[in-house]
Amino acid sequence: MIIESIDIRHFGKLSDFKATFDRGFNLIEGRAESGKTTLAAFIVYMLYGFPEEGASFSEREHRTPWEGMGASGSMTFTVKDVRYRVDRTSETTERGWRDTYALYNLTLGAPEQGVL
Repeated sequence: MIIESIDIRHFGKLSDFKATFDRGFNLIEGRAESGKTTLAAFIVYMLYGFPEEGASFSEREHRTPWEGMGASGSMTFTVKDVRYRVDRTSETTERGWRDTYALYNLTLGAPEQGVL
C-alpha cells in the first residue's frame, strides 16, 4: 500500500490539515507537540477506526477535538495499481458514538463498501 494523501478535517489537535506523499521514503519531522504522533494515529484511524472502548481514557477521547466536533477525514492510497479513498467520521449522538466510513475505488469510480 502506498499512501498518496491525507485530508484531516478534525483529529486531535489537527484541523484542516492536508498532506501529500511521494513514492518511496517520506520523513515527517517537527518540533515537540507539533502533531507528528497525531498524524500517525490518524493513518491508523483511517485504516481501522477507533479501537473498542475499554480503557479509562480511550483513544477516541484522546483524538476527538475538544471543540466538540467529531473526528473526520480521508486518505487516498494505492494498492496493486488500484487507487482508493477512505472517508471516516466519528461523531457523538444522543445514544453515544456513531462511526461511519466509506471506501471508494477511484480507479473504477465506484464505491467499494458502504457505511458501517
